[in-house]
Amino acid sequence: MAATLYYFPLGGRGELIRLIAAAGGVDLVEGGMGADVDKSEFGSPSSLPILQHGDLKMSQSGAIEQYMSLLAFPDLTPPQRAKDCQFGCIKEDISAAQSGLYLGPKRAQANVENAKIIAKWFPVVEGLLPADGFINGKSYPTTADLVVFNLINNFYPCAVAIKHSGVNMEKEYPKMTALAVRSGQFPKVQAYVARSFTLGADYADAASMSFAPAIAEALQLKDEHVGQADVGIIGLATMGANLCLNILDKGFKLAVYNRTALTSEKFVTENRAKYGADKVFGAANFADFAKLLKKTPQGTHPCRRRSSHGWRHRRIEQSF
Repeated sequence: MAATLYYFPLGGRGELIRLIAAAGGVDLVEGGMGADVDKSEFGSPSSLPILQHGDLKMSQSGAIEQYMSLLAFPDLTPPQRAKDCQFGCIKEDISAAQSGLYLGPKRAQANVENAKIIAKWFPVVEGLLPADGFINGKSYPTTADLVVFNLINNFYPCAVAIKHSGVNMEKEYPKMTALAVRSGQFPKVQAYVARSFTLGADYADAASMSFAPAIAEALQLKDEHVGQADVGIIGLATMGANLCLNILDKGFKLAVYNRTALTSEKFVTENRAKYGADKVFGAANFADFAKLLKKTPQGTHPCRRRSSHGWRHRRIEQSF
């Protein structure tokens, strides 16, 4: 007999339930939002998700996840179930914080607030993960592994939060990223992802929101860096990066800016380790880049060259 999940047509708190059922081969059907269902019979005054399986009617996403896990992974030991439960509770804490951002007064600061949530929780999750295989040592992903997959791939509220925060998952959380890939490659999960209409669904127009990207520490303008750079270079492709290294080798202090912030961050971080933190400075925008340069008696003047990017040169000139 199939179980029926009543939830919105999006990921949210329903997606992990769906993933567990799919990974364990449990027959789960979508019942819609349950407009004609008496939710009080499920133990809920009005909220979703709720689940019906035969005579069983229940609410609370965490409880439904645990019930689904019992059906999907019947051979787990009590310690393994405890670990699955722990990860499920971590997911609830993270999702609750993320969802509230898009529906409350902090919506306009969702990028900054999401970065804080991720910085609080993801290092903890990363530290709990194995270098390979699955968390409970099985040949298949269980709830704990699917939590990690959900935290990265469930668009609302998880994946959109990562997008808005500007976090580079592969660089900063490689074990989470790798485990999500392994879990997604499990055949039953892979088949579910291919047919799912909820995993990538948007809500509250979160996908259309845009923010100034969070500024990495290496690109933050600090008072002690203002007016310190002898030379400034814009553009860190092969020619620009090599020119920068030649300048640093000569002992000059250098300021850099690149349109792709991750490129600037990587260059500054790597070369501070080689040349010293007081030798190379990164900027997140043209205005900060101008502030990093030393002032000459005639003022600071950017180098100019002819190109098709006139708009960029005008922006540079406006910063000086």
